Amino acid sequence: MINDSVLKLLEKIKELRKKFEELSRPKKLAFLILEFFIYGILIGLLTEKFITIDKYQWIYTYGRWVAHMFIILSIIGSLVISALFFFALKSNWKKDIIWICMGIVPVIYIAVMLILGYLKPIG
Repeated sequence: MINDSVLKLLEKIKELRKKFEELSRPKKLAFLILEFFIYGILIGLLTEKFITIDKYQWIYTYGRWVAHMFIILSIIGSLVISALFFFALKSNWKKDIIWICMGIVPVIYIAVMLILGYLKPIG
């Protein structure tokens, strides 16, 4: 009973891996950029609790630095992959709209957060 469910899960994982391997390089990069962005946010959130503990202050310091690097790399990669989809590949953008949106999520997120921060009243 458990073995059957584990075997079904392993089959699904193999199918997903095969589909991922069939993707083109720009589509894999779009997925990787989104993954870096999510990792950056998660690392930033997970290291927040170490700010108050003097003994583990270094975890907060280095964790924030790593989180910022992940987010900055994902934003730069997002701009590059969007330009790649639009200009270099000369593909049908309607066909690749999901991958373009997935690759540009970090830029949209940062733009929305900057706008919301600007519109928030002080005090």
